[in-house]
Amino acid sequence: MTTALRDRLWLWCHNAGVYNRIKSLGDTSDFTPVEAATYLGIHNLLMVVYGGQPTPPFAPIQKKFTPFDRVVWSLIGDAGSKHQDPTADLQEVLALHRQFPNVVGGIMDDFFQRGDTFDLADISRRMRAEKLPLWVVVYTHELDRPDLQEKLELCDVIAFWTWHAKHLPQLPENMARLKAMAPRHKIALGCYLWDFGDGNTLSVDQMRFQCDLGLQYLRDKTINDMIILGSPLVGMNLPTMDWTRDWIRQNHDCILPG
Repeated sequence: MTTALRDRLWLWCHNAGVYNRIKSLGDTSDFTPVEAATYLGIHNLLMVVYGGQPTPPFAPIQKKFTPFDRVVWSLIGDAGSKHQDPTADLQEVLALHRQFPNVVGGIMDDFFQRGDTFDLADISRRMRAEKLPLWVVVYTHELDRPDLQEKLELCDVIAFWTWHAKHLPQLPENMARLKAMAPRHKIALGCYLWDFGDGNTLSVDQMRFQCDLGLQYLRDKTINDMIILGSPLVGMNLPTMDWTRDWIRQNHDCILPG
């Protein structure tokens, strides 16, 4: 069964305005996830808690996501999020899945920066009992972790990110390492619109490299999905923004193997 790029492309989402505090961006935006996805032409969302927001209940936000094909919700937010109850978001996502047919998974952001704060085995067991894929963020600089392979066995989808844009040339090598470590996992290649690692503007050439390599990987089944990060950047004056929007439009209907 064949699919198209539009079926494999996701937008990484946070609440509107959360990146406005990053002064080196030099701009602000009030785009919501819905507005950002509509602007870029992306039909699948990853809604991730950032700085502790949003907090449950998630259903009022999810109702706004009903027009989208698929939504994966946050189980564990970014490293700046405090989780007073480590299972609260998990319980909320399981409830969303039962209520909204397009809620199709849960994601753990910055998971390997948290030590043993969360019971991964329990999260995995409860997600798999609901037949919900468990996504986990892995950065290229985490590939040397001695516990990585063991913990990945409890996850289903790896969202794979190159934190520093200067390390993008090593992406093929790092992808090969990840594939050797987790040959049966689904992999979603994460593509930043801005260089968060060094706090710099990402060039169009760097964005082209990520996107074109991702499309190649989709065609040869190295990966299953691509992620564009992220919704709070949409509306800012970034050189990657219009280029990425045009790239999505040009490749939206590109047929891919199932």
